[in-house]
Order: sequence, then C-alpha cells, then structure tokens
Amino acid sequence: MQRARELYHGNDFGGALEILRPLAGAHPDQTDILFLTGISAIGAGKKTKNAKTKNNFFAEAVAAFRGILNDRPELTRVRLELARAFFLKGDDALSQEQFERVLAGDIPPAMAQNIRRFLSAIRARRRWRAHFDFAIAPDSNLNASDDTDTVVINGLPFRLNDDPPRESGAGFVFSAGGDYYFPLSKHWRLLAGGDISRTEYRTSNFDSSNAALFFGPEWRPSPTAEAALLLDWRRFFDGNNRYHRDEPGARLRAGWRPGRKWSLNGAIHWR
Repeated sequence: MQRARELYHGNDFGGALEILRPLAGAHPDQTDILFLTGISAIGAGKKTKNAKTKNNFFAEAVAAFRGILNDRPELTRVRLELARAFFLKGDDALSQEQFERVLAGDIPPAMAQNIRRFLSAIRARRRWRAHFDFAIAPDSNLNASDDTDTVVINGLPFRLNDDPPRESGAGFVFSAGGDYYFPLSKHWRLLAGGDISRTEYRTSNFDSSNAALFFGPEWRPSPTAEAALLLDWRRFFDGNNRYHRDEPGARLRAGWRPGRKWSLNGAIHWR
C-alpha cells in the first residue's frame, strides 16, 4: 500500500494499479484499497489518449467508488470522486445526480462552489434540452368584447352591431418544445429549436394553437448566467383551424442561478 501511494503521488498511476488490483480481494482495509484504486484509475485515464482505454480506466474508477459506497454511503469525498469519474466518462446524467446529492447536504461553501462549476460545465456541454408544461388559464374577456360602438374607416364612421356580453372562463394550456445547442467557443454557442402549445376552453370558439421555430446565439458570461437573442417565427391557429396567421419577430431571454435552490428566468418577445 505504501509503495502504491508513492507511485500515485509520483504520477505513475499504471504502476500503482498493478499493485492495487491484486490486493483488492485480500487486503483487510477494502475502503482504502478501493479509494486509491479509483483515484489512480482516474489519473491513468486522464493521461491516456486512446478513447477506449481512457473509458475503461474511468469505468474501473466508477466500479471502485461504487464498491465503497455500497457499504459506506455517507462518505462525501467518495461520492464526489464518483461524480467526477462519471463526468470524465461522459455520463452526465449520473454525474449530475451524484453532485446534486452532495450539494443537498451540509457542505463547506468552497466545496459547493466547486460542485456548481461542474454542474455548469454539464449544462454547457449538453447538446439538447426538452420541456413539457401545462397551466390553468383564466380569462375575464374570452370574446374580446368592449364598449366601443363606432369605428372610423378611411375617415367615415361606422356604427357597430351590439356586441355580445363579455364571456369569462378558465382553460388549460399545454406546451412542449426543445432546443439544440452547437458550441462555438467557451462563452458562445448557437441554438435552434421549436415549441408548440394548445389552449383549450369549455367551448372550442376560444381555443387556439401555436407553433414556433427560433434560431440565434447564446452568451454564457459565467457558470450561472446565460442570455440569448433569437429570431422567431410563430404561426397561430384558431380553435377550429378555420384560419391562421404568421408572426415573425424576435425574443430576448435570460437566466441566472443565484444559488443552489433558485433560478431566475425571463423573456421579452417582439412580433
């Protein structure tokens, strides 16, 4: 064990693993053996250029750390190394899960900040994102009734028929969409995407649908902030698909994560 530690600290990770692997089944302190095996495998993987060999080292590290956590799930340092091994292996969903489990506990601020850097890197290298939403949509004037009785067209006044009384009601809005990201540099990437939405009320007279496509650059000035300026095209359909209209425009959207439990997001649309 002492010799394996010396080799590890001397960056001879392969030499350390040659000693550690035969000890894995016989040494009385399996936690110590497996932990040193895991961090040595990570070191060997980072030094290796061959993609398949690199992946095998990271997989060995994952197996070692999991072997410890099966019996000692409270070991925060081991869970962090497992998350890092998943990150290096490219298993971002599993890496994020382990990082967030540690982040949810009582940990020092410096450790929390480091974890947020990893989580930000995971979000930054994610190539796509999808969402599904629904909401209740109350409206006090579904039929757009107003008190106007006269309109002027080309200088001539026209008296309107009596409008029906205002109708109110509550409906449901369903929407879904997705984004695809193409990285350009450390702080910039292009994104393209689309979304669809449907609003349903008790009667179909006031139902509507929207379909949109958008494209543009996104700027990430820090691990916790992002902003995008997008060209936007949207098509509106009435509830019975009797007519539609196209609405080209633009949107500016931004997001900020001030802490581990909160995020703020906003958007401005012009059509």
